[in-house]
This record gives sequence, C-alpha cells and structure tokens, in this order.
Amino acid sequence: MKSSTSPADAPVHGGMLGAASPLLIFFLTIVGFSILGIRGTKSYWAAGVVAMTFSFFLFKDKDVFQSAVVAGIKDDIFILSTLALLFAGILSKILAAGHLVDGLTWAASEFQLSPRIMPLATFLVSSVIATASGTSAGTVATVAPIMLPLGTSMGCPLEMICGAVISGAYFGDNLAPVSDTTIASALTQQVSLAKVVKDRMKYSLIAGTFASIMFGISGFQSITGTSSAEISVSGSQYAGNIIYIILPAMVVFLMISGKNLLTSLLMTDLTGLIMLSVMGLGTYREFFSANGLIVAGIEGMQGAIILMMFAFIVNSLTRAAGFMDTMINAVQAKATTPKSAEVAVGAFISILMAATGGNTASIAVTGPLARRLMKPFRVARVRTANLLAGISSGIGGFVPYSPANAALSSLAISLGVTDNIGFSSFNYAGYVFDCLALIVIYWGAIFTGWGMRIETKEELKADGINFDEE
Repeated sequence: MKSSTSPADAPVHGGMLGAASPLLIFFLTIVGFSILGIRGTKSYWAAGVVAMTFSFFLFKDKDVFQSAVVAGIKDDIFILSTLALLFAGILSKILAAGHLVDGLTWAASEFQLSPRIMPLATFLVSSVIATASGTSAGTVATVAPIMLPLGTSMGCPLEMICGAVISGAYFGDNLAPVSDTTIASALTQQVSLAKVVKDRMKYSLIAGTFASIMFGISGFQSITGTSSAEISVSGSQYAGNIIYIILPAMVVFLMISGKNLLTSLLMTDLTGLIMLSVMGLGTYREFFSANGLIVAGIEGMQGAIILMMFAFIVNSLTRAAGFMDTMINAVQAKATTPKSAEVAVGAFISILMAATGGNTASIAVTGPLARRLMKPFRVARVRTANLLAGISSGIGGFVPYSPANAALSSLAISLGVTDNIGFSSFNYAGYVFDCLALIVIYWGAIFTGWGMRIETKEELKADGINFDEE
C-alpha cells in the first residue's frame, strides 16, 4: 500500500528525512552532547529545544507545528508520569528525613552484610518489587531512595547500584502481569495475558539469570570491602528508623491490591508525613515552607519531568510530520516472510522507544501494525507480543529520557550520592545487564527463529478470531 500524499501535500519539507528529523535531531543531539561530556537530565533539555527549533522551520504550517507540540504535552501518559514523579520525589525526601538508610546501614553492620553482595541484592529486590507492582518508574521511586545511599555508604560504585536498580525495574516491568507493558502487548495482539506471561517466562528468566550472574561477579571483582562491619555508623541511634521501610512496602502493597501508581504514592506520602510528625522528625513549617521537604522533593524531579516533556513533544512532532504513516507503508511493502515481518516489528518498536522512552506508548503505536504484519503468516500472537515488550523494555533501560532512567538520575543527584550534575543513564549503561540480555535474546530469537510457532486456525477461532475472514 503506497501513501496517497504527494510531496506538495506533505506537512514538512524534506520528504522522508524531514519527517524523521524531529526524532533524529533529538537523539543525535543527546548523543553528541554525551560525547562532548555534556550530560544529565537538565543538560539534555537543550537537545529538546534544538529538535523543536529545527522542526519549526521544517513544518510548512506553523499552526500544525504548534498543535503537535501541545498534543505531546497533553499526552495522558506524560501527565500521569509527571504527577507520579512529583510524588516519588516527595517520598524520597520523606525517607531521607526519616533516616531509613541510616537504620538499614546500622542493621547491615550488625548482621555483617558484605558490600560485595549489594549489587546482586539490589537487582533481586528491584526485580521482585517491579514484578509485583508492574512499573519500572514506580520501582525506581521505591528502591532508589533506599539502595543508592545504602549501597554507596557501603563502598559500592554508584553506577553499579544504578544499573542493578534499572535492570530489576525493567525485568519486572517486562514480565509482570499487571504491567502496562504486558497488558498493551497482549491486547494489541489479541491474546490473553496468561498466555503471554507463560510464554515470556523463558526469555525473562534467561535474561534475569544472566544479570544475576553478572552482578554477582561484578560485586566480588569491583568492591574491595569484605564486611559492612567496617562501615562507620553512629551506634544504634538509628535502629528504630528501620520502621520507615513500611513506606516503600506500602507502595508495593497498594499497587498489588489494585490501586494505581499515583494513588499509591499519594497515600504513602501522606502516611510518611504523619509518621515524621508523630516521631518528632519534622514540623509543618519544615514540610510546607518554600525550602521545605515537599518543595525539595518536587524540585528534585524537575530535570526528569522537563526532559520527558521534550521526548513526548518530539514524538508528537514526528507523528504529525507523517513519519509514522510513511514507515507503516514502507514496512508493509517489504515484509514478505515471517522473519522479515518480525525484523520490521523489531525495528519499528526500537525506533519508537528511542523516540519516546516509554514502553506503553511505543507498543500502543507499534502493536496494531505488528498485528497486521504478522496475521498472514499466523505466527503465534504471544510471540509478537513478547517481541514488542522484550525489545522495548531492553531499549528502555538505556534511553536517558525514559521515565525510569530520568527518575533515577534525578534521584541520585537529589539524594546527594553524586555531585555530578551531568549524571545520567550513560554513566551506568555498562551495568544494565538485564536490559542488554533482553535485546540480545529477542533479536536472536528473530534471526534464528527460536521459539517461533505457527498457530492453527482452530486456535485462532478458539479466541474468537476468524482467520478466513481476515
């Protein structure tokens, strides 16, 4: 199927290259900045400005340009992510004010916990919480305020702990039945969640096992400390502060119970403020003043939020420029075999993840196209769903403006565990083992055909899909 739009009717100058320019300029500017040593969530704001400015001159109708920018900011996923990050920032300050990390450090010293196992422990804790809650950004908000200060206070490299947090976050986001990633991938391929999760297990467990081994090896090779008893702690004065572990546990419990992420964070923040007040660790002035806890928590996340805003604007501009429609037409013309169709699906979801950094949005756009491409070949729908989720989760671990990475970078700076204001996912990309494994495993499955299965017409009809009519 060819596009009916002539070059004169195209919304931008420059044809296909012009349509892809918002994405290309944004991504390449970030890469260029990183090569030059200009890094960090705030530093990448300039990349968004450059991409928007370049796009402004490409769009023939400036009203269309403005509408696309506004549409990106009005995206429901962006709005929800923004609010969630704000309340996650407040939670991090509540935990800091409650001295939870000091309490955990004291406990680690008492139990002679080796710093060398902290990277592996962080990955496992992050994986469990993410699998239970189904959200990568929510997992970062829950785990990072505890494990980053605790791990670094025990002598672990910050980059290694960050890599473990992100790896676990995307392990669970990819596998969890309650994850938006899992749900979107299943619904767009017209297959049940149960079938998707069951088939996905083998891929996820291989990636998780690889990551566990690598974090174990990295911890023992890179960390010289042998016992947390060597850590200097102030006696047992913070022993009672371990009670604040209730707060991250509460977030997970509420989400498992069916509450959404925003509700869970809001209720937990309120509980945390009450606990601080009751235990004499804060007054209403310290909570609500211009330089108080709540404002500090919000300010700590502004870098992540503004960077995400630019990512959503760029994605919206790319759609308005006609790049998505052009790509769909080109892909349909070239996908003549199951392997070529899967390569196209993998490439398209990779491009969108690089553009948006968001799994759900990328799958929502790619999913219907993937279904249309794979229908004629009757490749098992669970396989296509898992390709979408696995590749998007893998790439998400490396994109600096994904909600999880943007939140983690901002939290690392806000928590004071790094004085590098340019700290970003580029700093810990070498430790995001689970995401790397997901990319290799799923692309390997595409090129080798491992795990591919053809569905029978009877299987399709059992799910209410009449193949003969499609």
